[in-house]
Amino acid sequence: MKNKSNSISRRNFIKHSLAAAGVGMVFPYEALSFDGKGQGSARIVKPSILHAGENTQVVIEFTVGKDGIPAGGGIWLGLHHAAIWNSDFGFWSSFQAENPKGPKFIGILGDDRANFDCKWYGWAPQESMNRAPGGPPANDWTGSTPLTYHQCLQAKVKDTPLKPGQKIMLTIGTREHPAVPPIAADKDHEFFIAVDHDGDGVFNGIGEYPKLDVKASKPDHLYASAQMTQQAGRPFELMVKAEDKYYNTATSFSGTVNIKTEQGELLLEGVKIVSGLARVKISVPHAGPQRLALTGQGLKGRSEPIMVFDKMPENRIFYGDMHGHTMVSDGCGKDAWEYYSFGRDEANLDVCALTDHWHYDWPHMQKAVKEFNEPGRFIVFLGEEAGTNFDHVNLYFLDDDAPHTDYYMNKYAQCNKLAHEQYIDNGYKVIGGPHHFAFDRGEKTYPWGEWDPAYARFAEIVSNHGTSEYDGNPNPLHTTDPEKTMQAGLAKGCRFGVIGSSDTHVSKPGRSCWLMYKGGLAAFVAPELTKKAIWDAWWNYRVYAAEFDRLYIDFSINGDMMGSEVEAVGSCEIKYRVVGADDGIEVFLIKNNQICRSDKADNGIVNVSFTDELDKDDNFYYLRAVQANGQRAWSTPVWVKSV
Repeated sequence: MKNKSNSISRRNFIKHSLAAAGVGMVFPYEALSFDGKGQGSARIVKPSILHAGENTQVVIEFTVGKDGIPAGGGIWLGLHHAAIWNSDFGFWSSFQAENPKGPKFIGILGDDRANFDCKWYGWAPQESMNRAPGGPPANDWTGSTPLTYHQCLQAKVKDTPLKPGQKIMLTIGTREHPAVPPIAADKDHEFFIAVDHDGDGVFNGIGEYPKLDVKASKPDHLYASAQMTQQAGRPFELMVKAEDKYYNTATSFSGTVNIKTEQGELLLEGVKIVSGLARVKISVPHAGPQRLALTGQGLKGRSEPIMVFDKMPENRIFYGDMHGHTMVSDGCGKDAWEYYSFGRDEANLDVCALTDHWHYDWPHMQKAVKEFNEPGRFIVFLGEEAGTNFDHVNLYFLDDDAPHTDYYMNKYAQCNKLAHEQYIDNGYKVIGGPHHFAFDRGEKTYPWGEWDPAYARFAEIVSNHGTSEYDGNPNPLHTTDPEKTMQAGLAKGCRFGVIGSSDTHVSKPGRSCWLMYKGGLAAFVAPELTKKAIWDAWWNYRVYAAEFDRLYIDFSINGDMMGSEVEAVGSCEIKYRVVGADDGIEVFLIKNNQICRSDKADNGIVNVSFTDELDKDDNFYYLRAVQANGQRAWSTPVWVKSV
């Protein structure tokens, strides 16, 4: 099924919005930087294409506009907020503008360089961004604005004014020390050029910006996935793909692949992959966990775990990525159509949500949700990442026609108030939860101090930003407040489902690699793949989190699944089965935030059944699975009350 984008470009969207509302009325910032008041033009000299993570030099020719640029004026070369250069995984791009013979150089080429004072900024000075005073702090997180391209070179003219038509050569990297472009493939990857043409220290975008496609690098491995729960002997659809080492679809790969069971039994031979992708019908004759073996054209790989049963269980596992952004806010990737197409067709997700900041393109987001939702195949929820000052809360709606939030929330309590007054009190079903909540910043009451289970039903504990389980956990956020971690929330008595999602800013839900770490995932335990069944699982804590690989977790206490509250006398019966994507795995049972038990396996499968004595009146247990490749997964707790 192909879905044709019905959205307009972010550039045209903003222009239409400004024209309809009046400049500065609804969008007070964009017109200043977006409307092309900056004089001059720019073009890419070389290369003609970028490959993810492969060394390159980008040379851009800037032609000075009709009024020239005086001494004290300058040129801004901006890199996108989501574009991480010179680092496979990092928080911002790494450049220097002082030494043209050194590594990581960005600046002016040739003799003209002596006439410029050049400086690299990971975040440009506020006063140079041409942002209107007042209003929400992030209202220009959309379009080709200085804020979106805050990673920048600012080259100020020293002495000799630049003449109209003069050519200035800008470079990202050099021949001797090439730059490393972002590792995520991106079509029409934009380079922002702005000009201070009167020396007042304020830069205006030139309006039309040079672009290059970022393509996948060479094929590195094979990958496959299917809906996780299947019945022996019954055909199901398997997605098979070639990926580069950064998990981009390797579109340069075309060839045939053979598929075998873990036991070496040939299931399909000569599966034809075109432009990196194939979908085939396949069946597995015997019950049990399967990580199918893939070989072909000198590449190999394996599938995510597929749990094969003689009889389908009452509940199945469905995987989703519920958090990400496009160019409509501060991400790369054109729009919701591109985003959801990737999630469905290239990541093979079962469930997905786009959560662009603000709601610049809300009608088109609603339209895309309705168009892509396909029960049994792909479930899509309307959502947004709401509020940024106190830190981040994501809101999702069961109703595809739900309105966007009425106002910007700069306090956590305002988010709770809005959830009630705008949604719950008006009959809308809304579910919310915090994202990268353990950062050492914002209000101390966020998130556990004002936890409201009337809508707050989950915590996103892992994403491209890192993990929020406990202070000192592997792959941490770049700062951590111990009182804001997941374990801190559990210790305070808060109840919530545990999920992961990517927070992809490169429109790659489900296979997102950018920023600090690989992206997270959410698993839903539900009887069927419908919007209502997934919502019920989410609301009732029948969810778990995975870091990148799709692990299978079946966890129960006294027969009740994760997310339940159980009453027990003196002791409880604990059972769990965990199947990893990697052969090496260790599973930890966490009781009241302390490790209660751990079990290792070298075949990726851990089965446990035992009785545990209760230490106090109120207890909680959850699982943490750690694979040999470093990827992890976490169950939602089971809460056990001693009676």
